[in-house]
Amino acid sequence: MQQFYAAAAAAKPAHNTFMDHGPEMMAAARAYATRTPVYLSPPVISADRLIIDSLTVYLFAQEGCRNEEELWASALSTYRFGGPRRHAPFRELYRLTEPMAWDTSDWAENIRWAKEQYKLFGIETWTEYDDHLERITSWRRQTLWVSEEVICAGM
Repeated sequence: MQQFYAAAAAAKPAHNTFMDHGPEMMAAARAYATRTPVYLSPPVISADRLIIDSLTVYLFAQEGCRNEEELWASALSTYRFGGPRRHAPFRELYRLTEPMAWDTSDWAENIRWAKEQYKLFGIETWTEYDDHLERITSWRRQTLWVSEEVICAGM
């Protein structure tokens, strides 16, 4: 019986689910769908920095890719480096692949936020650079920004 209880406890999600169905919470949830995203002034980055293009994709891609499609998928993978790159050249966040729906880490949320900024405001300059990620995380927390994936996860 102890093994059963231990297995059941281990199967529960590591995060707390939020089950407040009060009127205030339901109003906030309905307002989320029609919220207006807030513009954050983007960082200025060098125009002549190294970017991923057809000549440099090999620097970012995993070894063993068999065709160009695999090269690009590998080079722009959110999970390619186990999180953000720690050294230059840094990739633009809006170009990275979509994080998995279950991933609610700051890394995944920063990517989703940067993709929203690109989609709505055309901002291309948010990168994996530590300062950029810290600014995004701070801004998200100040404004209480969360993605649909986090809401669906009940966090």
